[in-house]
Amino acid sequence: MNKTFERVFSEELSFVKSSKSWLLDEFEKSIGGRDNLTLWEHTLAVWQAFEFFFLPSHQFLFPADKIRAMIFLHDVGKPEAIAVGDPERQHEITSDFIGSLVPRGQMSSSQLADILAVVTIDPIGKHLNAKHRLTQERALSELILLVRTLRCSRIEVWELVSSYYQADVCGYPSLRAKVFGESHLPRTNFDSDNLELFHLDIDERTRFKKLKHEFLSL
Repeated sequence: MNKTFERVFSEELSFVKSSKSWLLDEFEKSIGGRDNLTLWEHTLAVWQAFEFFFLPSHQFLFPADKIRAMIFLHDVGKPEAIAVGDPERQHEITSDFIGSLVPRGQMSSSQLADILAVVTIDPIGKHLNAKHRLTQERALSELILLVRTLRCSRIEVWELVSSYYQADVCGYPSLRAKVFGESHLPRTNFDSDNLELFHLDIDERTRFKKLKHEFLSL
């Protein structure tokens, strides 16, 4: 276990460490896929992207400590889903794990529900991922559901879910290269005019821009 791993569990996840030591083992397991990463390797990359590109320049719906908890635990059920031979259950298992890991008093029930909604609904990822390929109509419905669940504006939801999706993409080297190109990394906005998004996939770039336009124009 490296020093960064130890520091995260002692500082950022101190509220679950003492009672859930098995969590350390989960983070050392594989999450499958072409990049062959452990849960920790992926989570660390997502955390670093969010910390560097988004937290300093965005005002999110959640305070920074809740954002960090969301990032650190966003895929915590993925190794178990792979182990039982049903990767499609990763959001269901993650939701169950997060609900059991966060003790009463650490978050209000509404804050926990909000975080679970962002992690499990993931409308942008499901719309752009060829495996899921939600229709635009369905993705828009899920974005609207998030507006209602989080009790906020469409632009606030878009800022949160697009930043979360971008940071998640940065956690997989193969996807990062596909979306941003080998020499590009995200800056302060997912669809900054300074970036050539979806460097290798014009169809996905068009799909993303259309989803954003339709959602924010509702």
